[in-house]
Amino acid sequence: MALALRKKRHRSGTTVIAAEGGVSLHTSPQLRDLIEHVLYELGEAPHLIIDFTHVDFCDSAGLGVLVTAFKRVTNNNGTFALVCPSGPVLRLLRISGLDTVFPVHSRLDEAVDDSFDVGI
Repeated sequence: MALALRKKRHRSGTTVIAAEGGVSLHTSPQLRDLIEHVLYELGEAPHLIIDFTHVDFCDSAGLGVLVTAFKRVTNNNGTFALVCPSGPVLRLLRISGLDTVFPVHSRLDEAVDDSFDVGI
């Protein structure tokens, strides 16, 4: 299972990391490393959206990366959101209760719009 990652800066100032493929024990270090790099670049009060629109699989290692990213961002007075439309990954977020821990949106534009509401 492969994982492709892209980083882009949205015109709002928010950084978006888009993933495609599967986030598993074997591929989650790639996502973790990119998030660490982005958070280092952004410094204080980072605004980060992880886009899982094209992720078809995520295991507990992937969820761990998301939880760690959420904690790091919010501990630095930033905002964090996940884009995850319907499917098996969203079901996993609901089963684990993580959909109540951090904002989960069905579309990227919703996540970006929501980030404006918190002062980006």
